[in-house]
Amino acid sequence: MSGLFSPKITRIDQDRVPFRNLEWTPAAVNFVYGENGTGKTTLAEAISQDHGLVWEDGFSASDVQILHYDQQYVERFFNMEDRIPGIFSTRGIEKEAREQIRSLKAALEANAARNRDYDQYLLDLAASDVLAFDSLKKTCWKNTAAFRKEYSAALRGGLSNSEKFASKLLSFRETSGGDAPACLQELKALYPSAFSKETLSYEKLVIPEGLLSCLKLPGEELLEKPIVGSDETNFSGYIHSLHAADWVWEGKETYLAASEGSCPFCSQKLPENFTSLLESLFDAGYNAQITALRSYDAAFKAEVKRIYPQLAQWLNHPFPEVGAGRIPALLADFRQRVTLF
Repeated sequence: MSGLFSPKITRIDQDRVPFRNLEWTPAAVNFVYGENGTGKTTLAEAISQDHGLVWEDGFSASDVQILHYDQQYVERFFNMEDRIPGIFSTRGIEKEAREQIRSLKAALEANAARNRDYDQYLLDLAASDVLAFDSLKKTCWKNTAAFRKEYSAALRGGLSNSEKFASKLLSFRETSGGDAPACLQELKALYPSAFSKETLSYEKLVIPEGLLSCLKLPGEELLEKPIVGSDETNFSGYIHSLHAADWVWEGKETYLAASEGSCPFCSQKLPENFTSLLESLFDAGYNAQITALRSYDAAFKAEVKRIYPQLAQWLNHPFPEVGAGRIPALLADFRQRVTLF
């Protein structure tokens, strides 16, 4: 146990009030008591400040942590200010930390107050909006009485009362970006045509069933790539790079059988493997793609032949804008393009 309390304080010399030339040799554990004012706190401060302490040779106050329990200790560690009740710390709370806590608490209280102000502002604003809308709908409903009576057929359903009328007005202003120009004379001219019982009504144009089906026929993917043979050689690669396969096919079918081994253009003798080179361009893979493309061509024309008469019926529609508008020109352009195809 002798080393448990090392290093030791061999002597304490004090000259602070209320001491006078005090020289004290403490034990390993000391219990200091006395009445108020006898110097207990002064002695504790002196020890904690290393004032008048004589240490065992080779040691100093920097080698140990001096602890003493006094009134200041109680106030420091057990004061509940800025603490969570029931939780204590033996490490203490420094002055800066206490000040920071106070500052943060003040900031939190200020923010809470501002939030309360904002909440009240929002409540006031909502109440103001309600009052403003109530005033708007009453004013609109009163000032449009004659207008609504004259154009009553156009204001049925969703515009039948003041609230719906004002809501529709605000929605219109929002979607139109502000004040939209309106011509009362134009409205008066259109109103009879739109709501008169004697006005002619027109059926909608009939859209042909499967109008776009011709764009998704089997073989449509062949239109997006060149048709080539499956046997790729230097010769076939050269012909395909020139996009001359159709031209070579036409020459093969027209002249090769009658060439008798000579070029029909320059009369020079053709290479011995010339025929096999040509055949490699147009092998089974090539012919299969050509057959598929011809099938697609026939199916496309059949589908257009089915659709076009239904589109042409639009020209017989009684609505004047059909015959005098762009539809006839668009149909004529469509027919011409299909014919070229």
